Amino acid sequence: LMEELKAEGLETDQSVFWETFVARIDTNGRNVSATDLERVYWDANQVFPEAKIFLERCRRADLKLYYLTNASKRNVDGRLKTSVMKEYFAGGLASYAFPFQKPDPRIYEALLQKYDLDADKCMFVDDHAENVEMAVRLGMRGCILNGPGDFDRCWESLARNDQTKTNLLN
Repeated sequence: LMEELKAEGLETDQSVFWETFVARIDTNGRNVSATDLERVYWDANQVFPEAKIFLERCRRADLKLYYLTNASKRNVDGRLKTSVMKEYFAGGLASYAFPFQKPDPRIYEALLQKYDLDADKCMFVDDHAENVEMAVRLGMRGCILNGPGDFDRCWESLARNDQTKTNLLN
């Protein structure tokens, strides 16, 4: 749906996505709000055990974690900043504050600049290949999450390179 919205030239933040999604689904006559549907989605998508193990490993290795998300302000303020995940991050950026979002290179560059990070010392972890591919084009190492065991694979890749001192996690 996000791709369809982009193709139609519409704003593609999360709030527009959920409003459009609700408008396009059959709710069997029930009054379903975008806010309620979004809340159900995020409640069902809490931090899963494999991610928490990965985050703990990074913390024990004294790696700094930064988030780069296309989530809406409401999701960042209501989920990320109040969830158990916030304790793992040294900072981050959300695209709602910019006129562009991942995979636009400017959002990655903004994060690198804000936190004075060297791309060649960063690893970017994301569940969308196009986002990881852009990070790699900008000089970061990348790891795509798309199934069970991927966090272990990312950790092994990170551990093989002692020079990687920063990890960016979506």
